[in-house]
Amino acid sequence: MDLPLCISERGGNCSGPPRTENGDITTLSEKQYRSGSSVEFRCQRYYAMEGQNRSFCDNGAWIEVPICLDPCMIPKTKLESQKIEVKDGKDASENIFVQRGHSIELTCKTGYILAADSSQSASIIHCDGTTPVIPNCKEITCNSPRILNGFFRSQRTIFLYGDVIRIQCNSGFTFEPNNGGQVIECTKNGWLPPLKCV
Repeated sequence: MDLPLCISERGGNCSGPPRTENGDITTLSEKQYRSGSSVEFRCQRYYAMEGQNRSFCDNGAWIEVPICLDPCMIPKTKLESQKIEVKDGKDASENIFVQRGHSIELTCKTGYILAADSSQSASIIHCDGTTPVIPNCKEITCNSPRILNGFFRSQRTIFLYGDVIRIQCNSGFTFEPNNGGQVIECTKNGWLPPLKCV
């Protein structure tokens, strides 16, 4: 909670308004200000204001000048190299800026999962004034499936996200009922749907 501010209405005037880096004055600028008068500020795009948006002339000196805090910047090249995109679909045709104190959700591109936690594909980045750590994503792969009493034809041992395989049951075996068919797909959760030859 901000305490009330006592300002002298008598005393020396202030010269031109104070400057705040990456901020602009929104009130009419004057050459001199009487003690007790004020100016209002707004921060430029992506910058967050620390303090109140108003500065006061108090007996010849400006007090309570706000600060505009730098945003966090995520380079487009970093997103591309780590197979990351912004979850809300924000276009990353240029660098992404996150205002101080705010968060942004990043997600792995389709076919990728977080390298640190293969059960997830999204990460929340909070802008706290430090350089944001952008997670790495790795390509989703599936090893050759093991089908009890069944087989498939392929020369590959590693499959990529979205690859499908047609399964055949050995002679004398048939697919377990209600299992979704004879085709399985490599997903972030492995081969789905699960197939059995019984």
